[in-house]
Amino acid sequence: MNERSQQRIGCLLIDEHPVVREGLRHIFLSTDEFSIAGEAATRDAATDVARRLQPALALVGFPGALGRDTGRGIRAASPRTVIVSFPPPGHNPDPDADAVVPRDADRVALLATIRASLRPADARPPRRASAERTVSPREREVLELLAEGLSNRQISDRLVVSLETIKTHVRNILAKLGADSRAQAVATALRAGLIR
Repeated sequence: MNERSQQRIGCLLIDEHPVVREGLRHIFLSTDEFSIAGEAATRDAATDVARRLQPALALVGFPGALGRDTGRGIRAASPRTVIVSFPPPGHNPDPDADAVVPRDADRVALLATIRASLRPADARPPRRASAERTVSPREREVLELLAEGLSNRQISDRLVVSLETIKTHVRNILAKLGADSRAQAVATALRAGLIR
């Protein structure tokens, strides 16, 4: 193995709850590709650590406006850092994030989303900006509920439609936004202003 392939990807873990950071640390360190560059429990600490360490990845677990402010601060302090939003249930992800992982994601989904977000931009599937304009009002409703972290079953119950209808909506949304996953579709929709 060459030196580059042995290098681990430095992650900054940001969440106010120590138990959440500990769980994430365990997940990242269980792989041979990630290391923990630092941890932070506050917005100011996160910005300071990002400025000093310039991590490859920042996983932001703060909710709502606090998460958005944290993302902006990290982006200003360390422009090359990939920001992944990991909001608590019921809270919107950071619209400036490169990717979003719902809190109910399992280890495999978490790592898959993070790996995809770390790929060079030219290796990611192309985003189809024109398709963003073709997302229907109903698909926007589904996107809003995806952003809340709801499952297909929960969305079908909320909108009072069949599970198959929701699965069709989700497939169409992924295709229209050129997304690999629900989390990537939410991040794209937030950046495009399709949802708030």
